[in-house]
Amino acid sequence: METSSVKTALLTIGGGALSVQAFATLREMSNLRGVVFSQRKKKGSKLKRVVEYGAWYTMQQLGSQLYNLQRGNKLSPEQDAASAVESRIWRSSKSAKPVGDWLEAEEVELVVVSGFQFILRASFFNRVPYCFNIHPSYLPAYKGPEPIAWGVLDRQKQFGVTLHEVDEGIDTGAIFAQTAVSRPRWPLFAHVEQQLANQLPPLLQRLLEAVHAKQVQTNPQLNEGFYLAAPTLAARRERADRPTATQTQ
Repeated sequence: METSSVKTALLTIGGGALSVQAFATLREMSNLRGVVFSQRKKKGSKLKRVVEYGAWYTMQQLGSQLYNLQRGNKLSPEQDAASAVESRIWRSSKSAKPVGDWLEAEEVELVVVSGFQFILRASFFNRVPYCFNIHPSYLPAYKGPEPIAWGVLDRQKQFGVTLHEVDEGIDTGAIFAQTAVSRPRWPLFAHVEQQLANQLPPLLQRLLEAVHAKQVQTNPQLNEGFYLAAPTLAARRERADRPTATQTQ
């Protein structure tokens, strides 16, 4: 089905394989009207973050940065690919209205969210016909900001990616499509994300076709699953004391 007439926009932090793949797919298969980059001020020093998250997580992050650098897994307004598409910067909750005004002016039909740093409110996402998030877990399991890290910590045999509607909860929206991949031999965060990103184009194509036909069908998440905050040392210790169902299977 022809989907090039579907007007889309991407909301992203800009880094990582999923965001890069989402950009490439939307640019190829739809009428990508623009990209919104989230930019939030970093809190605390790098040393404080190492102390808070520990050596294992820090080494995973460094390895992932090198992996993404080698593969070119980064988008920014200054890059050739992204600069060919109009862009906006989202710095705080005050950005919601001007960005929403812009999306309405562009008559965007579908907003795709990937790794965005801000929680979207109904006053924003209700301004477009469809708003879907790319979440790197097989929902309803592993809601939250870093599902891949928790999956690696839990030694999960499979990792998933889900396209779900954005609602007022955190990763709680109805599911459009999802798929899973096997745990790679070397479970580097960025390597897992790359495997998931490789599965993304057909999922987005199905979504674009459904939007074009105005027949988007979703299924509510069958159970609450579980939410996990950032995997700080404190959070990991707390979870070790109170394991979830996935850890006891």
